Amino acid sequence: MSQDRNKDYEEEAAHHNSALGTKEYWDNHYDMELSNFEDTGDEGEIWFGKSAENRMLRFVCEKVTKNSAILDVGTGNGSVLRKLRQKGYMELTGIDYSEGAVELAKKTAEAEQKEHPTKLPTINFHVADLLDIQTSPKLCHRYDIILDKGTWDAISLAGDRSARLQNYRRSIIDLFRKNEEMN
Repeated sequence: MSQDRNKDYEEEAAHHNSALGTKEYWDNHYDMELSNFEDTGDEGEIWFGKSAENRMLRFVCEKVTKNSAILDVGTGNGSVLRKLRQKGYMELTGIDYSEGAVELAKKTAEAEQKEHPTKLPTINFHVADLLDIQTSPKLCHRYDIILDKGTWDAISLAGDRSARLQNYRRSIIDLFRKNEEMN
């Protein structure tokens, strides 16, 4: 992108901040969804709908081996990972920067595990912020596949977009396994 176009983009973006781009929004949202789950057992919203989730699942099942280490960034309630677990994927991790989302994901995964007579593999969930200056060392260079069903979009909606997206890109690179580790 030319420097002038990039400047125009940044100026336009500065006037279109959205609450969806803030951690406060997501913390409040997942606190409410966690409370709903505890009261009614409702797992919460499937972002972009079940059809988008199903397309993502079909793609993964067609292209990704079941022994791949998969990371879902912005995991929310962990729905994608729970569905992959049902399809036989074993090494699943979800991260979100909202503690409420991670708590909801853990509880929904545990509830599902209790319902099934056969032991399902554990899904690991962690609080992690891809916008931090440094990626959590416990997550670095561990994943073959990284899924993102909307985190990139959400972080683009508020604040210093350039810095946020730069940190996101760096974090994603840090999370992938290095080629020599994959052999």
